[in-house]
Amino acid sequence: MYASILVDNLDNFNFPSKGIKSNLKWKKEMKNLGGDYDHEKIYFDIKKPLTLYNNNITTYVKAGTTYNNSNEDSLILSDKFTLGGLFNMSAYKPYTLIGNHMFLALAKYRYRIKDGGFFGSLNTPLYAGFTLEAGDAWSDGEYRNFQDLKKSVSIYVAAETFLGPLYLAHASSEDGENSFYIYLGESF
Repeated sequence: MYASILVDNLDNFNFPSKGIKSNLKWKKEMKNLGGDYDHEKIYFDIKKPLTLYNNNITTYVKAGTTYNNSNEDSLILSDKFTLGGLFNMSAYKPYTLIGNHMFLALAKYRYRIKDGGFFGSLNTPLYAGFTLEAGDAWSDGEYRNFQDLKKSVSIYVAAETFLGPLYLAHASSEDGENSFYIYLGESF
């Protein structure tokens, strides 16, 4: 069983300046109905940009939990939450943080350096900015409070191109993780 509610009126998917996007998902799988496990999964996210002239702050929060009602110790990876990658605990590689429960809070600052002309050649906006991120994914039996969450920061330069967004970024965390990104294209 699956239910989802999505509200999305952002003016731009990659570089929003106004609107809001929110998603609430619920999934229940039962062995009695042919499922592999007895579990229930709830996920919520919300993204809200605020823009003043060339300055933009976009806040993003997501959280999820999985209730495992069966005697199995773990779920398959597709039923777990993962964090890692650009703007998803940026200092950590993708799929580094995995667990039945997840929380991420992100504040992204973006400054429009130039309205048109990506390095003088293409007619696309150019941005520079940074993010502050706090989050983690953990398994059943573990408890997290704000002090336990991992923290990550990133700095980036970005452009809107005809192939999608282009990001050049560096991220680091308080526990010594570092990542560099050259990222081109849509993220889904």
